[in-house]
Amino acid sequence: MSKLNARMEQMEGGTKANRIFCLSVPQEALLDVACSLASNTQTLKVRNRIIIVKHSGLDAVSSHQLTQSLLSSFDEKQIYRIDHLLGRNIIENLTVLRFSNLVFEPLWSRRYIRNVQIILSEELGAQMQGRDIVHSHILQMIVLHAVELPISLDGEDTRNEKVKVLRSIRRLDLSDCTLMQFKDSSEDKVNVLMNSQTPTFFAAALYIDNAHWDGVPFLIKAGMGLIKHGVEIRIQFNHVPGNWYREHIGHNIDLATNELILRDAPDEAILVKVNNKIPGLGLQLDALDLSLMETTIFS
Repeated sequence: MSKLNARMEQMEGGTKANRIFCLSVPQEALLDVACSLASNTQTLKVRNRIIIVKHSGLDAVSSHQLTQSLLSSFDEKQIYRIDHLLGRNIIENLTVLRFSNLVFEPLWSRRYIRNVQIILSEELGAQMQGRDIVHSHILQMIVLHAVELPISLDGEDTRNEKVKVLRSIRRLDLSDCTLMQFKDSSEDKVNVLMNSQTPTFFAAALYIDNAHWDGVPFLIKAGMGLIKHGVEIRIQFNHVPGNWYREHIGHNIDLATNELILRDAPDEAILVKVNNKIPGLGLQLDALDLSLMETTIFS
């Protein structure tokens, strides 16, 4: 790290340049790298910042220990914790859709939304390793869906509203979850998880106990070693009360539920599922997906 410090001083050439360190390193190496940076590369001339990509510990105890260790070397205002998934276009669009469109904003509550489904699936392959998907990626996605409009886009105001949601989430017991582990029985593939006890599939219903979301289940499904890679949020609205066309929808009324779908993978898309009359002399309804995103803007 002393060589790094000397190199930065050479590049700065005596000017007052802020120093920002982004640590995208394995969790077991995080503290060693952070402490070494704190001891050898901080300067009193300018601002020093450290960015930690996603890591927040493996459980409540390790998360607290990690935070305390970082605070022994850095002030809280120097530490930035980021989740790379939240930088995706679709995830960033979630709050934009909510707060900048009158067509959605009044509908965003328990009165109109029946459930919210958050699905993250990964295929077989090299990516099959321990990942803190639920308490990192998915929890952040739930918070962005349920957060109230902050008084400004300032980071502190946004953080305060997100904390309110986190404090309102009902305690999730292990008995309320479904945990499974991928096992590959084929002879031509190596099961990289054979000696691990870490679950590779998780499903649960999460509830937020506040006036806005009371009774609305947030259905989480996350797994590795599945058929395909996919990341999507499905916001399913309530049925239309006294729907005159109920008998023309088909045997399964759930197929006619309006949905807002934000899909990041395999194909990026924002879709609204609406009911539409099938052309012809009869009166039969079918679901139609309306795209809200021009794919060319992301090419």
